[in-house]
Amino acid sequence: MMIWILKNWQLFATLALATALVGAGWHYRQVLAERDTAQVQVKQAQAELATKAKQDAVSAKVDASATATAQQTQIVYRAINKEVTKYVETHPANCTLPAGWVQLHNAAAIGQLPDTSGSAHDASGAAANAE
Repeated sequence: MMIWILKNWQLFATLALATALVGAGWHYRQVLAERDTAQVQVKQAQAELATKAKQDAVSAKVDASATATAQQTQIVYRAINKEVTKYVETHPANCTLPAGWVQLHNAAAIGQLPDTSGSAHDASGAAANAE
């Protein structure tokens, strides 16, 4: 047996070399796979940061727009409210309505049919005194 090993030392050397090459290739493949995994993780982290930055920018724009709209709405509301109040306070006597219109309005408000005979109204539209 020993003689056979000594005669075939080249075969054993070739087998040892082949085993070493397979082991080195296996290790190299593992190193490449770990590097690729690390690169993918870095890209994913960068993409997440970019998405977060975009979301933050959109949120800031929406917040600024909402704040500006709220301020503008309050200012317009106050301006309109003051104008209406001044108009009503300065001209209260100019708001006169014909008596016939007032009677039609009041009848409609309580859900009754107005008097359609025409005898209760004079030519000017004012209600006649019925005694």
